[in-house]
Amino acid sequence: MNFKLEKAKKELYEFLDENPELIPYQNALSASLNNAGDNVNKRFLAFSVFLQYNLSDLKFELLQLKKILDRK
Repeated sequence: MNFKLEKAKKELYEFLDENPELIPYQNALSASLNNAGDNVNKRFLAFSVFLQYNLSDLKFELLQLKKILDRK
């Protein structure tokens, strides 16, 4: 058994227990990575798409927050 892998899984499950709103996101990411199979390039592509979407969402939220703060 790989100790580092088991430790990472434990940390992930603890994090998800503390942030249950992220469970659907984690399930979608896991499904996409599973569909990519063992092909490293496909796995990186799937992960990068999720990262791109989330960074875009974060940028939008930050711009909305900036608009609110600028009005005050």
